Amino acid sequence: CVATLEECGDAIEWIRWHPRGAVFLAGCADGSAWMWSVSKQGKAMLMTSFVGGHGDGVVAGDFAFGGKKVITASTDGSIAVWDPRSASVLSRLNLGSSSSQQHQHIVRVQSMAVHAAEGVAVVGASDGCVRLLSLGNVDDPTQPMTLRVVSSMQHVRKSVNRDDDNDDDGEDDMPGVECVLLSNEHPLVAVSGGADGDIVIWDIERGGGAERARIAGAHSGCVTRLKWSRPSCFVSTGVDGAVREWDCRTASCLSERLGHADAILDAAVCPQIGAYPGQQSHAIATTASDDHTVRVFLFSS
Repeated sequence: CVATLEECGDAIEWIRWHPRGAVFLAGCADGSAWMWSVSKQGKAMLMTSFVGGHGDGVVAGDFAFGGKKVITASTDGSIAVWDPRSASVLSRLNLGSSSSQQHQHIVRVQSMAVHAAEGVAVVGASDGCVRLLSLGNVDDPTQPMTLRVVSSMQHVRKSVNRDDDNDDDGEDDMPGVECVLLSNEHPLVAVSGGADGDIVIWDIERGGGAERARIAGAHSGCVTRLKWSRPSCFVSTGVDGAVREWDCRTASCLSERLGHADAILDAAVCPQIGAYPGQQSHAIATTASDDHTVRVFLFSS
């Protein structure tokens, strides 16, 4: 262990590295986010803490506009864009609430993906919708940044049938959107995975949200992670313990890897592109499961 960082708040929910430097960002369950720098000697130093923007846990976040800004999202339904130098909120958006037959409940952010350079993001929420966000204009300092919803896409088509009609816990009737992806190349494509087991591919190039393809029953139960693997391909994992690679253009399953005996909780994918024209491309996927194992899978063309 090179360094132990203890300045952060509550339990850490996620970590993201800066796209251009040895700086990383972490979000916490107490509604705060923290940013550290790492020296060449491995020494970490706290740079900024982002507090006061959320009233509940920060479940997702990333660097935006090539690392010039920070964006965070919370289970209280709020999304905030921050200035990393001053740690001030530049723009804030709340997804509000939605109604079911029995309840009025907060729309909670469950997942988020941010474009590496452009002011675009997608969020998956507890109401079964995927929202395309505009983060505003970072190049014009005379204009305030305005975070807004460009379009809302319905991932989940039906609500969950509850056995207890007297349930008054305020939880959502609609399966949430557990994971999302956003391409960094044009044409812009988003992918969403839900608690319903479906995967949906969205065409968002022109600021809309047209459903390009729906992969019904992509997993038996909740889709837990989506990761880009090879060009126009992505990997999905689920509570069924399966790892599958899909072609984003045709929505077809390219291959399947099995081995886990329980739900897959997290995954990381390292794309390996052929160095020469015509050389085979492949991707290495690492998965962590509730079965207390980490497995490594190879996907190749």
